[in-house]
Amino acid sequence: MCTLAPDIVAVRGYELRLIRCTLSPSPPSDSRHERESLDGLINNLLNYIERGSYVEALTSEPSSTVFQFGGHESLPLDAADRIYSELVHRAESFIADAASNAAEQRRRAVIVMCIAVAAFLGFTQANFTGPLKEAELPKCPLSLDSSDEWENWARNQLMSAGSDLLGKFSNLQVLVSCIRLTTWLSSS
Repeated sequence: MCTLAPDIVAVRGYELRLIRCTLSPSPPSDSRHERESLDGLINNLLNYIERGSYVEALTSEPSSTVFQFGGHESLPLDAADRIYSELVHRAESFIADAASNAAEQRRRAVIVMCIAVAAFLGFTQANFTGPLKEAELPKCPLSLDSSDEWENWARNQLMSAGSDLLGKFSNLQVLVSCIRLTTWLSSS
């Protein structure tokens, strides 16, 4: 008999689905009964990831819900570092908005984790394992137009640890956003 709370069991189930789809492609699971709208968003994201539809996951309703502008008319387009700091701030705000409900906070953290995993797997598929099933990955996760200098900025961010980045990689901004989100999630 399981002594964990049902909410924790559900979150662990989502985490296991994420782990399973990183090991090998699997068909999407049937959606269980969805108690809350967050469960529906999580199941949609997980189904996209399990099908290998990473672009759909990154441009889906849950992703736009997490990274909504929230009162900002426009963001500074001149500094990529500020944009990616805003990315983490929006994810943090999305989770913190459920401060009174720990179960909802866990579910919101799973949504952010799914988006980060979709970004990483999309980058991997675009650069290593084969072409994406759909259109190209969005260069900037906040749905802003980005320039080639932002891609150079992302390359410099990846090389800042003292290692060289050899080869021709695309979508480095997607990888940087994944790294920033997972680093923030693991530290909070």
